[in-house]
Amino acid sequence: MCAAPQLSNSSIRYKPPPYLGQRNALLGWVIYLIIVFLFIEASLQIFYRLTTGASLYSRDKPAIWSSDPVSGLTNKPLLSYRHLTPEFTAEIYTNSDGFRVSIAQEEYERQKRTNTFRILLLGPSFAFGWGVNFDQTFGAQLQRLLIEASFADGATIEVLNHGVPALPAANGLKWFNHSGRHYSPNLVIQFVYGSLEVSVKPDTSLIVKNGYAVPVSLSGRDKVWNYAKMSATVFYSGILLSRVHELVAGNIDGSIEGAGRALRNSPVFRSDDPYVKESLLFYKALKEAVEEAGADLLIVHFPLAYVVHQEDRVRWALQGLGSIDRQVAFNHAFSAYLNDRGIRCFNLTNDLIESAKKEKSRLYFWLDVHWTEQGNKVSAQMVKQYLMKTQARLTDSAGSKKVRN
Repeated sequence: MCAAPQLSNSSIRYKPPPYLGQRNALLGWVIYLIIVFLFIEASLQIFYRLTTGASLYSRDKPAIWSSDPVSGLTNKPLLSYRHLTPEFTAEIYTNSDGFRVSIAQEEYERQKRTNTFRILLLGPSFAFGWGVNFDQTFGAQLQRLLIEASFADGATIEVLNHGVPALPAANGLKWFNHSGRHYSPNLVIQFVYGSLEVSVKPDTSLIVKNGYAVPVSLSGRDKVWNYAKMSATVFYSGILLSRVHELVAGNIDGSIEGAGRALRNSPVFRSDDPYVKESLLFYKALKEAVEEAGADLLIVHFPLAYVVHQEDRVRWALQGLGSIDRQVAFNHAFSAYLNDRGIRCFNLTNDLIESAKKEKSRLYFWLDVHWTEQGNKVSAQMVKQYLMKTQARLTDSAGSKKVRN
């Protein structure tokens, strides 16, 4: 009988099944890719913070809105809110009618007192005074400057601030026709920033939920994207892909993102441009409504920060911004067009550019699109000078002074 062969321990070696080796290799690659992603994510989050002064998680707007049956949304009445961001801290107060007021929360009577010149300020967040305290807002500073200059022959000057962040101009017109006209203004100032193009149709795409202005309808895809954009990797990849798409397919709608309102890269100004024709319908309707209320209208137009601060242009180029010079020329031509048609429009663009060259501090926040305290001050000074020059047109009306076209 043959003896069974003896096997030494050294000759016995375990060979794992092939699939286990493949799984370990795959797991190793997954771990490696996760580490790489976390490194890239952390680096881009730091880059975003260093270049903007804020984190991707702090971009949401505060809960300061209330629903309005006429305009859709308005400022929450009797609001007392501290708006805190990496760039600013602002104390926000409103009265029972949603006007931006001081900490005293002043109320305004519909009928103004005798020998009072009342200015009603309309517009979105720039008019509201986003990012600054009440005393630093355009309206409060304009009121002080006009009082100091004895505007309207020393009449009592009141500036009522009914700026509402995110409110389109056409929605503001609806509010004026329903409520604003009853405050007996002598002068209505309508803020329009970025472009003088506005829609004549009220925007119904926003509603108020728990104090926040949110889209009426948001698809599941949009909800996922909103959360995904909190990732710096996703955020910058989205910007990169959109820019690559524009280079290949062209910028289809020519829109500029991040402006807080619909804004396109303006073409050469033409009065027969459909956007211009629709905008003119709005301005005519606003002028008619204001004059029917016994007041006069002044459109105050101004650009966004990339026009005034050249160092901002690289960042805005990622948002679809095209030719700045062409946009400025478009709005200058549009402003002249409105004035020629009896719709007074004061364009602050050139004055803001020149002021920015002289000022030590910025007129606009770096990340946020709005005016700083200095920007509000400089703009109020410009409008004050404009109004002082038009004092010769004032006539006595019902015991108060009134600006006439």
